[in-house]
Amino acid sequence: MSPPPSRRSPWIWLVGMLLATWGFAPLVALIIDVAVHGGVLSGSDGGAPSADQFQYMAWIREAGMHGLIANSFELTPTHAVFLQPMFLLSGIAWRLGLGIQLAYLVWKPVAMLALLFGFARYASRAERGSARVGVLLLALFCLSPALPALDWAGQLHGATRFDWLLAVEELSPVWQLWGYPSTAIAIGLMPLALLAAERALTETGPARTRPLILATVAAALVAWLHPWQGATLALIWVGLFIWGRGAPAYRRLALPFAGTIAPLVYYEVLVHADSAWKLAQRQNVYPHLGGLALLAAIAPLALLAVPALLTPTRDLFERMTRLWVLLALVVYFATRTFPEHALQGLSLPLAVLAVAGWRRLAWGRGLAIAGIAAAIIPGAIWSGIYYRDSVRSHIAPYILTAQEHAALSFLERARGPGGVFASEYLGMAVPAFTGRNSWRGHDVWTPAFATRDLLANALLSGGMPAATARALVAHSGARYLLADCSQQLDLRPLLGAIVTAVHRFGCVTVYDVE
Repeated sequence: MSPPPSRRSPWIWLVGMLLATWGFAPLVALIIDVAVHGGVLSGSDGGAPSADQFQYMAWIREAGMHGLIANSFELTPTHAVFLQPMFLLSGIAWRLGLGIQLAYLVWKPVAMLALLFGFARYASRAERGSARVGVLLLALFCLSPALPALDWAGQLHGATRFDWLLAVEELSPVWQLWGYPSTAIAIGLMPLALLAAERALTETGPARTRPLILATVAAALVAWLHPWQGATLALIWVGLFIWGRGAPAYRRLALPFAGTIAPLVYYEVLVHADSAWKLAQRQNVYPHLGGLALLAAIAPLALLAVPALLTPTRDLFERMTRLWVLLALVVYFATRTFPEHALQGLSLPLAVLAVAGWRRLAWGRGLAIAGIAAAIIPGAIWSGIYYRDSVRSHIAPYILTAQEHAALSFLERARGPGGVFASEYLGMAVPAFTGRNSWRGHDVWTPAFATRDLLANALLSGGMPAATARALVAHSGARYLLADCSQQLDLRPLLGAIVTAVHRFGCVTVYDVE
């Protein structure tokens, strides 16, 4: 067994600095933009423009107010049934005075540490010396060069480009640092759960108790924070038990298996018992990736892994690593609820096998360094360009203008209950920044999102008959209507007497409606 990495190992510090640079780069760029052009950081720093980060901040606010979380993207009252440990802690911090953005972003450095420590421990268990550095770099930063090559050549367009982006993004742990800290933490905890389980199976007497408890707690957190990885872990425990032919030592896996299954059962109960979770599951059904996109994302590591896979397993660690690859793909192909999430974290066992395969090929260190550079540098450059374009797209409000922030602050301070009818652009931010529900804003949690999107765009652009517009607003149950700067039309003639007051904040307008 290779020794764990020393805290003073320079390679750990170097990779940690690279990881921190990657993780904080988007936030630093946004801060500079605010300093130069003004505005307010929204807290969103996702690699792709999305409502997800605003949903997480809404969950933090909900958890801070009630402990449990309800769906904020529906004006019909929903039950508060979701308990999420990270956002509960952030919610408490928010209630104590921390800004909602910071209460969310505080998990970014935690996610970096989880990824670094978990992946470094696994890499050190697999290899010694410079080989473990190769495992760690590939596991964290590898992004298939096929994507930037084809994209820069103009060969990827529309849905195909998104398919390829999704494939490499889901397989890249560092991409999760851009807006998905809970996913990154779950991915970082997964190797720690496996290594603790290995110790629990190989130790004897009282020495096995502590790693068994650590494996159970880590596995439970993995499944709670990201159930796709929890499902993979649960299958790994079963696979190890079968591989070990049910020997007494392997029966110890019952405890981490129970810890993994408990959150998965909780999610299954939510989906069957709560209407909002039923809706989210139904609207989160997503097709599997095209074969070429999946192959291109996995191929750089998978092809090198073949020589290692052709040799017999020597110990429990090698069994776990191979089961991880196989069973993550089983979960991917078996699920219909955004199956791509099952691929997250898969780069680590693939990197372990790829480096082992490279050693068997004996192609030399110089070629290995060139290969690692090719697997990392083009993807890193492409990712930076893609992030810049995402911010400039104005699909999601990475930075709120002073007018947008003033309008949201007004809605937060306004007396009395009532939801908000808004454009998707600001609608996604309404629950997090106002504490009010939004009629639309998140494509998974908004009922009939596509239909509502068409209707709201038609109304806010003035392309809807007056009677239909008034009926739509009345049927929505909204107390306020929020029009952003892309909708300059005065809606009072269209909505007539249901508008009781108008509040203007530059080019952003809030209408009181009844």
